[in-house]
Amino acid sequence: MTDTKRTILAFLIIAVIIILYPRYINLISPPAEEAPEPQDVTVTIDTLHTSTEAESVTPPVMREEEDITAPVATSPSFQQWPERLVTIKTELYTATISSGGGGSLTYFELHDYEHGSGTGNVQLIESNGTYANIYPSYINLDGDRVNLTDNFEVLQAPELDTTNLSDGSITLVYRYTFTSGAQVTKQLTLQSDSYTIPVEINWEHWDSELGLNTYDIAWSGGLKPTENRIREDETYSKVYVYQGGELANQGAIRAGREPVARQQRDRRLEVGRHQRAEVSQRVPHLSPR
Repeated sequence: MTDTKRTILAFLIIAVIIILYPRYINLISPPAEEAPEPQDVTVTIDTLHTSTEAESVTPPVMREEEDITAPVATSPSFQQWPERLVTIKTELYTATISSGGGGSLTYFELHDYEHGSGTGNVQLIESNGTYANIYPSYINLDGDRVNLTDNFEVLQAPELDTTNLSDGSITLVYRYTFTSGAQVTKQLTLQSDSYTIPVEINWEHWDSELGLNTYDIAWSGGLKPTENRIREDETYSKVYVYQGGELANQGAIRAGREPVARQQRDRRLEVGRHQRAEVSQRVPHLSPR
C-alpha cells in the first residue's frame, strides 16, 4: 500500500470517529429528561359554595432582622415605672424634673436672664427629650457600659404636677432596684433662693452590679446655647462642679488668654458611702433685667 492510500485511509478513519463519537457519548451517558413545560390551567371559583369547615392558612414565618449595632448594655430593673414629671417654680427659675435617670432636668428656665436672640428667657435644657442628665453611669460585671436613664421609682415628690416654691426647699427622692437586689437612691434638692441643686446618690449592694467599684454622674448633650451666636457661648461660658468639699472649675479658652484650669475633669466617685455633689452654672456675660 502506497503512502497516498495510507493517508486517505487515515482521514476516513478520523472522519468516522468524529461522526460516531457523539452517538457513543449519548449511549453511555444519556441526557437527563427535560421537565414538561407548564400548561395553562383555568380555575373557576364557585362564589356560591359555602364550606362547612374553615380552611386554616398558615401565615409565612417572618424572620427578624439582626441588629448589627451593639447597643449600650442595660441592667434589668426589678419593676418598670412610668415616667413622672414634676415642675418647680421659684422667683429665680422654673425647672421640670423627670423620673428618668432618677431625676433628670427636662426644662430649666432662668427668669432674670433673656436669651441672646431676644425670643424669651434663657432655657438651658435641650427640649427634644433625646438627652438625659445627672444620671448614674458605670461598667457592669460583664465589662459593658450601663447608663441608668430608665424611669426610677418616685419615693418623694410633691403631689401636684406644678409647685410654686416661694420659700425654703423641696427634696425629690428616686430609687432604682435591680433584679440582683442592688439599689440606687438619688435625691435632688431644689432651693427657692439659689440656682444650685444638691444631688445625693447612694448605692446598696453595689458589688452585685459594679464591675470597677466606681460610677460616674453623666450629662449627655451639654447645655442649650444661651446666645444668638453660639461661638460666644463656647468662648465665655464657665461651669463649676462642687463635690466632696472641692470645687472643680470647668472653663473655656478665651482669645489671647491661657485656658482656665480644669481640676478633676474625669473624677470618679468612690462607692460604698453616701455621695453628694452640687452642680451649678454661672453665665457671666448675661445681664439680669
